[in-house]
Amino acid sequence: MSGIFSELRVIELSADVTGSMAGQICADRAAEVIKIEPPGGDVLRHVDSYDSGESKLYESLNRGKQSVVLDYDQSDGLKLVKALCDTADVVIASQPKRPLPSELSYETLKIQNSKLVYLDINAFGRNGNWADSASNDLVMQAYAGNMLSEGKTEPDQITPRAIVSTQMSEYVTAFYALLGISSALYHRARTGVGQEVSTSKLLTMLSIQSARIVTNDLADKKVIGFRNRLLELRTEGASLAKIKSERGKTAPRVINAFYRPYQTRDGAVFVGALTRNLRDKARGALNTTLLGRDDPNYDTRNDEYYDNALRQQAEIEAYLKEKTTEEWIGILEASGVPTGEITFPEDLYNSEQLLENSYIAELDHTSGRQIHVMPHAQFSAFPDPEITAAPSLGRDTTRILSEIEND
Repeated sequence: MSGIFSELRVIELSADVTGSMAGQICADRAAEVIKIEPPGGDVLRHVDSYDSGESKLYESLNRGKQSVVLDYDQSDGLKLVKALCDTADVVIASQPKRPLPSELSYETLKIQNSKLVYLDINAFGRNGNWADSASNDLVMQAYAGNMLSEGKTEPDQITPRAIVSTQMSEYVTAFYALLGISSALYHRARTGVGQEVSTSKLLTMLSIQSARIVTNDLADKKVIGFRNRLLELRTEGASLAKIKSERGKTAPRVINAFYRPYQTRDGAVFVGALTRNLRDKARGALNTTLLGRDDPNYDTRNDEYYDNALRQQAEIEAYLKEKTTEEWIGILEASGVPTGEITFPEDLYNSEQLLENSYIAELDHTSGRQIHVMPHAQFSAFPDPEITAAPSLGRDTTRILSEIEND
């Protein structure tokens, strides 16, 4: 298989979504990716498994790889894993529940393999009180502020609701990690020297909401008081209800009629008018005079003003239900307003848009034909990547280990 990473050998020592995804992207780019699995198999094989050692989650993250079963908790297994790492261009280390033995650290491996690019993926960073803490995606969303900033709560209006549709910290960290690997490989191509690349899921969660993390006293006049008050409340040991009440004083009620989902007669559509120019176009398409935040007298603290705006928004909602999704998409697009049908993932298997762009394809697997999402990037020099399904547990153990013995 030819590709950007052809002739690169990647040893994957992962037990999570992030490391597996990073390894899969390497495989999609034609690297030889050898996934080291314990005797019972990668833990992801057993998440909602439909058969012994087989799950959709594992299969979605491990296409194009080779599976080698070795127990590096045993001296013989550790010796063989280290021997494989000595032949690697890249090692991906992502073990959220337990650290790798020192024999598989970058400091040890670089002695025999000075050109090695070693990717270390951790949760909270290498330093600090949380450095060795176990984590998963929802823990990261909670710690990094995403869960509370989302504003969604349980029926008590206080307890934050988990964001479960996408494992943001896991998947996005994998893409950041590949940027690190690619940069280190570029440096190695120029200098002949490898290096360790470290990233964390916490840093990922901060980066994807950086506009909320960045401070600017001129722009933050309305929230500076709460920032200071928050420190006081945390010191006092205040309840979440009290903290949210205090925050609400600095967060005025919002009317957001032109950047939100709406029900239609037969489904739902998203209206994506984020700028003033687009909102003006949306007002015409939706037959409304609601100005919202474009009103120079915008004041949602005024109950009469707020109630009137809500009434106009309700009229828009009723109006959208009079036509079909297809009709509204036509109207909004003709007006120059970004829009899209709101779908379930199950709607996408037969999507002409996905099929026309080769974003999904069928692969042969031991369980039968499977539909998979194709590689995230398409390269003009390698237009037709040869993608294979995820391996069965230990499928390549004998062959790979015989290569080591022969060397």
